[in-house]
Amino acid sequence: MKKKKKVIVSLYVVTPILFLLSAVAFIAQCTIPFVDTSFPEEINYNHVIKDTYSSNEKFGNLNINEIAMLGSHDSCSYAITKNSPSNKNENVITNNDFVRPLARGLMQRVSKSQAHDIKTQFKAGARYYDFRITYISNQYMTCHSLISNSLEENIIQILECLKENPGEFVYINMQHVYFPKDQGYSYTNLRQYLSTIKVDNKSIYDYAYEFSGENTKKGMDQITYNELTNNGQNSAAILFIDDTENFKNTEPDEWQKYFVDYDNTEFGIFDNWANTMDDSKLIKTMQDTILASQNEEHKHKLKVNQAQKTPGGIDYVTSWSLLTISEQTNEMLLKEEKLIPNSLIYLPVYMTDFCTSTHNDFVNVIQNLIKKNNVNLANAKIKN
Repeated sequence: MKKKKKVIVSLYVVTPILFLLSAVAFIAQCTIPFVDTSFPEEINYNHVIKDTYSSNEKFGNLNINEIAMLGSHDSCSYAITKNSPSNKNENVITNNDFVRPLARGLMQRVSKSQAHDIKTQFKAGARYYDFRITYISNQYMTCHSLISNSLEENIIQILECLKENPGEFVYINMQHVYFPKDQGYSYTNLRQYLSTIKVDNKSIYDYAYEFSGENTKKGMDQITYNELTNNGQNSAAILFIDDTENFKNTEPDEWQKYFVDYDNTEFGIFDNWANTMDDSKLIKTMQDTILASQNEEHKHKLKVNQAQKTPGGIDYVTSWSLLTISEQTNEMLLKEEKLIPNSLIYLPVYMTDFCTSTHNDFVNVIQNLIKKNNVNLANAKIKN
């Protein structure tokens, strides 16, 4: 009888412990995002900008920093898996050799901000791309704490989209570039490498706006859609890079004229990272950023609304994945009746995680709001 009681007591003690260990293992190793990552074939915004121009040619007189569009945060992270190596050039927890094997699934879930490749993001109407780049194992790769895929693969997708869709234009922001320390790498190396990636013998520089001669000091409010795309006949790209982040003394090179310095106080990008998981704080940051964007000092800049949450600490566990967080955030923000229409006027780039989400018809809803904004702007040009 005593023996039986001991067994029962042991089971009462061991069972919860085993359950707890199993739960911890599941959280640490599971890679399933638990969101719908399908993207229906019928959704197609490949010509979203050109279509607006074709329906109202006064759209062509808009300055490019007035044109609303969907933006993609950590655009290249879609290829991250649980076996992706850590970015050794970045100071992140994924570099911890003890923690990494124990939490491969968790690290994938909190590093993967997008569910689909660049071409699918383009098809969802995204025209602003946030590229994180690292140079590792003698190759330029994309990253978000973990290594995703090659920079070449993503640039090729951009080139194919631009080739196939005249009248569209994109922004590529390369503000986060991680080089090996003290090995002599610079942005010149990166810019030169970009010139070697080609589709139909065209590199990104064949589409990029050239900031030289009389265009050297042009702001985003001084370039019209017509000028950038030759009245909707050509596709185009505006390139941003942060020359001051790692290498303040980068030597001038032949490709520098195609780039705007992200941190340029007059002509760069204006945005504001909320760095929060709290709904009200995110909304307050967006509202404050809308107000700040109207200051005279920002008139020449591209203005970006960072409409995404950032987890920290226990949030990484309780919120499960960046895709889960962004699905919920996208839904929450769309319920704020005036917030997004307002933001599209003053912060025209609406940048999100999981920009291809179809949960509650997100892609179609946001694109309808974007189109309405751009049509209203074009009509206002007619009246003026």
